[in-house]
Amino acid sequence: MTGVQTCALPIYEVPAARSTAKAKGFPRLDALLLCSPLRLPADVKDAVNVGVDPEQRKTKAKSLSYWQRITIPQKSVLLPSRLHLVSIDHDPFRAAVHLCEMLNVPVIAKLDADGALAVDKSGAWQVNDEGVQVVDTTGAGDAMAGAALAAIASGCDIATATALGVSVARLALSD
Repeated sequence: MTGVQTCALPIYEVPAARSTAKAKGFPRLDALLLCSPLRLPADVKDAVNVGVDPEQRKTKAKSLSYWQRITIPQKSVLLPSRLHLVSIDHDPFRAAVHLCEMLNVPVIAKLDADGALAVDKSGAWQVNDEGVQVVDTTGAGDAMAGAALAAIASGCDIATATALGVSVARLALSD
């Protein structure tokens, strides 16, 4: 990967065709967002889209073994924050690229005031929303993660999904 590209927030159109495969234990879901899991539940192994927002204490204590336990190569999307990435590298860009390469999963890193970083095997994109006016930060990261995962389940690429997630986070931040 060479450098970071910056994305403008796109206008999104839902693709006509998308995958209909479901997780066995969650038959009505196109995607499942897991927050702070210790490991992946057995029922989600067959899911098409599993977003994982890591557990902060486990990322510090276990490092790479924890990350491996919570991902399904080519099916998961990791949604770490800057704090989660510190266990890999103090530079969030290097940490996100390393996780993507080591685990064979896309990574959408939530970087607070620096926006978000989307990394997959085709490249890396930084998405910023400089026009956001922060009133309250409560729920912004969760809103961003949920919106990005929903966009991926609808067929968006990682950069577009991240841009949509950043747009939704703007709404949460502005209260």
